[in-house]
Amino acid sequence: MNSFQLLKKKFKQISNGIGLLYNEAKIVYKLDKKSTMSRKNHELVINHYNDLKKVGVFIIIQAVPIIGWFPIAFAMFYPRQILTKHFWSSEEYDNFIKQEYEERVIHGKNLKLFIINKNINLEDTLIDSYHHDHR
Repeated sequence: MNSFQLLKKKFKQISNGIGLLYNEAKIVYKLDKKSTMSRKNHELVINHYNDLKKVGVFIIIQAVPIIGWFPIAFAMFYPRQILTKHFWSSEEYDNFIKQEYEERVIHGKNLKLFIINKNINLEDTLIDSYHHDHR
């Protein structure tokens, strides 16, 4: 794939991402007006607002005239760090989810070793914190 085709693919990906983000915003706006919602919908609302913050910062930085096209080029080649899932290709999405899972597994193993090495009894700690919070 030559560089022109790669750029064309990335620009199409970004325009599709804008559409996906907009469609999700319409759904979230309707959900946010409800007084009660399921846990899944609540997580969708929270994640969407976090995604908007991330994309909003990118848009503000990109809009500064002195900076020019650098943020766009950077976002096209580092979408995990700059953009949200709306702007990822299906291959990138699969790879990023796999990387995140692997990072969580490693972090979980490290946390487990820390707890074992410090001889922390989680049941007592959790019970104590529950009773402390519910006095």
